Amino acid sequence: MAAGTITDSELTIFLEHRRLLFSVAYRMMGSATDAEDIVQESYLRWRKASSNQKIRDAKSLLVSITTRLCIDEWKKARRKREVYIGPFLPEPVPTAMLHSELHDDRIDHAFLLLLEQLKPVERAIFVLKEAFDYSYAEIAGIVQKSEAACRQIFSRARRSIDVNKAPVSITRTQELLLQRYLTALSTADAKLLLSVIAEDAQIHSDGGGVAGAARRVVHGRIPVAALLLGVTRKGGSGEVYTASVNGMPAIVIYRDGKPVLVQCLAMDAQIRTLFGILNPGKLAAFKDRERLIREGVLSPVRFTIVMQLRWLWNRWIGRHFTVPMLRRLETETSYSRS
Repeated sequence: MAAGTITDSELTIFLEHRRLLFSVAYRMMGSATDAEDIVQESYLRWRKASSNQKIRDAKSLLVSITTRLCIDEWKKARRKREVYIGPFLPEPVPTAMLHSELHDDRIDHAFLLLLEQLKPVERAIFVLKEAFDYSYAEIAGIVQKSEAACRQIFSRARRSIDVNKAPVSITRTQELLLQRYLTALSTADAKLLLSVIAEDAQIHSDGGGVAGAARRVVHGRIPVAALLLGVTRKGGSGEVYTASVNGMPAIVIYRDGKPVLVQCLAMDAQIRTLFGILNPGKLAAFKDRERLIREGVLSPVRFTIVMQLRWLWNRWIGRHFTVPMLRRLETETSYSRS
């Protein structure tokens, strides 16, 4: 075979494993854009390796190339994140894009943020073992460490972060809670909003210094509700969709055909954490709205005339909302204390 060439069968092999490579790279980098770049670079290196030698285990080599590229890129990315403006959140991706030969399906933002605590090699070992169930022998070959070292690093990493697995499929309870949340926002109904937010709720907003967003994490039911109502009253018009993003129920808002917000919600009986990504550089996975609608990723939210009238009324009254008023509303409800 001539150097620099690649056969159709070798291209087919690469394409067969492309989703797996993206899944590895995304969990390593927390960025769909970086993951795509790494997968493309993996393809180029795969071409070079395939044209110069006979590959016995294509999948293993492809994962090795991708993981090593991630380790190198992660070191650069970490330096950028140290000077990032405001909270840093992983880039949101439709859940359907992230399923591939997984042992552990957990891909939510809370879990990915915990992975940020790990060093590059620790993260690689943890992801390959926890999410893809690779053996220590396989991992040792990929990260170029001994099996004993990989086992020790994995155990240490597993102790340092919460590995409780969250279901990827959205439950009916979550769907109903999301609808109540949307109704509360679309009608500026503070009382209803308080009923769906947990007492210890928090909001992480990632604007990256480009889009307007809170530059620190907001904690507590009252501050969270006040922020949401304030943003809702000031916000302009837009098209609202629901989706499953990183295994979580999510709201996606478009203005002038462009995504401006992806808000993922971690919830059980109430909403506990909201992850709002407004940085336009992190919304690439949602740019092609029409395709996402065709594929069933996005579901449009329909607002009734009654809801719109209620929103106009509450918006006018909302100018007089204060934190003390929200506290009074909270104490009037039965859900305020457990």
